[in-house]
Amino acid sequence: MPIGPASASSKGRLIGPRKKLLPSVDVQQKLDIHLNTVKKKSPRRAPSDRGFSLGKARVTVELHVDASDFEHLGRAIARLPEEIKAKAAARAMRRVTDMARSRIIKRNAERIDIPPSRVRAVSTAQFNAGGNTSDVILRSGWLPLYKLGATQTAKGVRVRLRGSYRSAFIAEMKSGHVGVFKRQGKDRLPIRELFGPNPAHDITNNPEVYLQVLTEVIEQSLMPRYLHEVDRLLPR
Repeated sequence: MPIGPASASSKGRLIGPRKKLLPSVDVQQKLDIHLNTVKKKSPRRAPSDRGFSLGKARVTVELHVDASDFEHLGRAIARLPEEIKAKAAARAMRRVTDMARSRIIKRNAERIDIPPSRVRAVSTAQFNAGGNTSDVILRSGWLPLYKLGATQTAKGVRVRLRGSYRSAFIAEMKSGHVGVFKRQGKDRLPIRELFGPNPAHDITNNPEVYLQVLTEVIEQSLMPRYLHEVDRLLPR
């Protein structure tokens, strides 16, 4: 089912359009999925052309559920015991939350050209049954180039999926830290460490991309999963 563009509210949140999507536990229920990004400052200074401000951004997909399009199904669900409806909704939301995290990881990795495992390592997902909300959170700083598969070459350093960095070199500091470095001038010192992208930074700068990912997951998966969980809980 297509969904229109999100609109900005007076508080700066992105709120998805209201759609009649699926029967809810109590017929009229609001389901929120929040996408949070927390950008951590890198332990070493990132390249000046990739500066960022610390902070936290939240993208909210706010879908108001209405069962009027599924009256016969809504009446059948309404007759179910409250315990079954609540358990089915919670299980469905947990499953959809995990799916949302996987889709966001995949989309993020594709956009910034890094292995999905790197994004997965800095992301979490959790479902709050009390508030019917799910949070998919990415916490990341700028990723050191060395951790993205850097190899030394005769002319510099080559990084998988990112190309070559001429005159760069891989070195180990006295502290034991290993990184990709480059001299800032013709002299031996000073040097600076080179960094790759920041997964959380892309989400903060392009919320509409990830809002669409969340919307698609909800539209495609929430209703089928909820009905599946109801069926599993019904006595045989």
